[in-house]
Amino acid sequence: MDRLKTEWDKGVSKMKTLGQERKEEEKPQAQSAADISREDLLQLTMKLGARLKAAEKAHREVATRARDAERDRDVLKSFCANTVLGTPGVLDGVSLDENALTQLYGGRDSDGSDAQSSALKEALARALAARDSETARADSEAAKRQNASSKAEERIVSLELKLRDARRDADGAPEALAGLEAAKRENAELREAHVVLRRAAEDARSRLADAESRLRRSENTSVEDKNAHASRARQLQTLEREKEALTKERDALRETNDVQNGQIVSERQRHDEREAAHARELAASRALGLAHAAALSARVAHLEAANAISKAAITAAAPARERAVAEALARAEADHTKRSSLARTILAEKDSKVEILRRRVAELESELASGGHEHRKFVEIAERQARREGALASEAAQSKLATSRLKRAIRDRDSEVADLASQLLACQKKLEDARRGLGRDATNLEYVKNLLVQYFSLRQNSSEQASLVPVLATVLAFTDDDLSLLRAQAQKWEASQSYWGGSAEPDAPNPLLTLTTLAPAPRHRKASPVNTGT
Repeated sequence: MDRLKTEWDKGVSKMKTLGQERKEEEKPQAQSAADISREDLLQLTMKLGARLKAAEKAHREVATRARDAERDRDVLKSFCANTVLGTPGVLDGVSLDENALTQLYGGRDSDGSDAQSSALKEALARALAARDSETARADSEAAKRQNASSKAEERIVSLELKLRDARRDADGAPEALAGLEAAKRENAELREAHVVLRRAAEDARSRLADAESRLRRSENTSVEDKNAHASRARQLQTLEREKEALTKERDALRETNDVQNGQIVSERQRHDEREAAHARELAASRALGLAHAAALSARVAHLEAANAISKAAITAAAPARERAVAEALARAEADHTKRSSLARTILAEKDSKVEILRRRVAELESELASGGHEHRKFVEIAERQARREGALASEAAQSKLATSRLKRAIRDRDSEVADLASQLLACQKKLEDARRGLGRDATNLEYVKNLLVQYFSLRQNSSEQASLVPVLATVLAFTDDDLSLLRAQAQKWEASQSYWGGSAEPDAPNPLLTLTTLAPAPRHRKASPVNTGT
């Protein structure tokens, strides 16, 4: 209230200052239109517009202060009702005047009432005094605004007369016409502002009258009705608190159910993904085993035609590998079947528990919707909830244990699958090495056979036969010791031939004597023998 009084004093002082400035700036009215210039007319119009704007601003400030005063009054009422009387809302329909105080106290004197009544009466008296002072100030301000509006209207009329005279004197001046139009617009704005101010004052008066009438109509409410209303409000608050508690319990159950449903769904998805991955791995392993078995059979058949010893070795090793792969696949399938049945059992148990919880939540929701719950029902619900929480805790522990076991089993199965995959890769590598070695041996044997056939089909000591000696040395991979031995033997043979006196001269020198470098590696193709005459 002190702040409101200070603001009101500031507004009044500002209005007084504006009135003094207006009086000081007023000049004697001209007797005719020739005594005032267009510049003075424009200046007067601008000053009048500024003063009207200042009046509008002051009116807005006064209206704001009036709203603040009404808000302070409502705050004071709620404070008195909550703190002094202890019953919220008891003063909402009580007007702040002496008749209302008398009816509230039941005709007793305030000196004989208790401390709470005295405090309430003092607070109401202060509020009443503030309301009266605020009403008086608002009336005085409205009167001042009315006087200002009347003076502004008189001033507007005089300015219009001067404008008509000035328009007759300045018909040929475009600038003067523009100024006159601006003055007319400002005058129209001033009139509209005056109308707005008048309507705002009338609205404020009507709102004050409506508020006082509503407060007077609410004075007929009795104290017993107020007490009954307060008791009903307390009962409603108690019921609301119970309803909130039940709602929180239901929300907690729903959240727990949603969390468990999410865990079950995620566990199902992970289990399905593991089953799909395991099925893919089994299919890949089975296909790989079958492919390896087929390739092994084909290669064994091919190697049987090339080399009997390699055929026997591969034929003996292939069934063992096939049996190992089949046993590993059978173990993996049995382990997967066992784990899948265990996971399905666990998921079925969880589904049954979730269904039980859903039915229980539906029962609780139906009970809450029916509204027939009582304290005994609350106690039974609390006991069942405690038992259910214990059971859920134990079930959660069992579920965690079963999940950990299932994860451990899945890890073991993954490690076994990885071992089987490594074994299959090792077998595949061995088979590939054997295939390459056997193919190489078969090709080399065929090539050597063709070379030997060609060598023996040529004429003895001919140049064609000598050209095949480096090729045979390369294919048979003669070492340096082998070459040294062959050269020494060739020298002895040449010496013996010269000693005994050979009859025919050879077509070419002995190739063993000039065999120093190895020929290029042979190509893996069947060489056709050269048919030459002996």
